[in-house]
Amino acid sequence: MSWVRRIDKERIHPGLVSVMELTLSKLKDAGTPFKVYSGLRTFEEQDKLYAKGRSIPGRIVTKARGGQSMHNYGLAVDLAPFNLLTPEEWDLHWPNPHEAGNIWFDLESTLQDSATELDSYKNDGVDYEWGGRWKFKDVPHVQVRTTLREIRAGHYPHVEDIEWSVVAHTSFLYDTAWIRKRVQRMMSELGFSVGPIDGIVGRKTKDALRMYANTREITKCVVEDLVRDFQTISKVV
Repeated sequence: MSWVRRIDKERIHPGLVSVMELTLSKLKDAGTPFKVYSGLRTFEEQDKLYAKGRSIPGRIVTKARGGQSMHNYGLAVDLAPFNLLTPEEWDLHWPNPHEAGNIWFDLESTLQDSATELDSYKNDGVDYEWGGRWKFKDVPHVQVRTTLREIRAGHYPHVEDIEWSVVAHTSFLYDTAWIRKRVQRMMSELGFSVGPIDGIVGRKTKDALRMYANTREITKCVVEDLVRDFQTISKVV
């Protein structure tokens, strides 16, 4: 298997999943199989990872606290070659990709080839990047190319599957601080009137959710769940 069993691909941006599936297939055919071992992370999980090498033993592996990593928004995965999955080999080859020959650079070029083959940027404006080119090298990391500023302003990389967006933003992404503006922007892009994109979940935003649900033939029970979720968000954030 090219994905660790505990990873739920349904909680990762669909475009990234498609590109990674093709990338993994190509790498396997080339004789250098990789396995994805990390996908969506909660803020709490991200904070624990950030503590490594700081307040708990281990090497520093990230500069991102909870809410500062694309993993927290379903926009990133971490992967490694099958033969580098033991802690000893991990310490030897990470974070310097040059110590592992061309394996990591093969990942980068294959990722680019896969994105081109799927024509992802032309179709949906989504691009991808490898963390091995960053100043703080995050060699196992692949993510959708975007910025925290865009995310926090409510701009989530395009998703063709609107149903995925609704589920994502009312379940595993709904408890993040940026979600209210994101929901309003998403509803606005679909043609529903939500008023100003201000992060305030008021009557217009709730009405837009109800109208959207009706157009998608979602049951009344689910509509009530959507409204309740966003009422919770407006109180917590």
